Amino acid sequence: MGLLNDFVNGFADGLTVATALSVNQGIRLIERWCAELGWGIDDRIGSDGIVLDFKDPLIRIRKLLITVSDSGKMASFTAFSAADLNVRQLTGKLMAYLLCHNSEILGAWQMKIKDDGDISLCVAHQLVLGGMNAGMFGATCQQLVKEANDLDTKLNNSEF
Repeated sequence: MGLLNDFVNGFADGLTVATALSVNQGIRLIERWCAELGWGIDDRIGSDGIVLDFKDPLIRIRKLLITVSDSGKMASFTAFSAADLNVRQLTGKLMAYLLCHNSEILGAWQMKIKDDGDISLCVAHQLVLGGMNAGMFGATCQQLVKEANDLDTKLNNSEF
């Protein structure tokens, strides 16, 4: 049994190292694209997440979270709305906008309802990192940030 346990533990440790290397490669690729675009990395979330701060006319800084998958081959891009909403404030018009607009945009709107009824909104997209370049990366980031700003502008203008 000792030999089998050693083999299984060694295999599991090897998978952990391979996964960490893959995540690190994905992170390094994103860091390189940021450098090519002249963008600084504003924060890090663990070993697999990067936060970029974009100037935003409504809220001054709009955060974009990029999280690299365990394989290092995919990344999730998430731009957060600044909306301060409660579930009681949801309207059919807002819900219809989010659902219908998902078919027209890069990414998709997501909603999380917390236990206290507060709502957080974000627009998110997942992409394969292979085959991308700095320009495509930059365009993806900027489009998601623009989409979050557009929703917040509509909410501030009481369009819903």
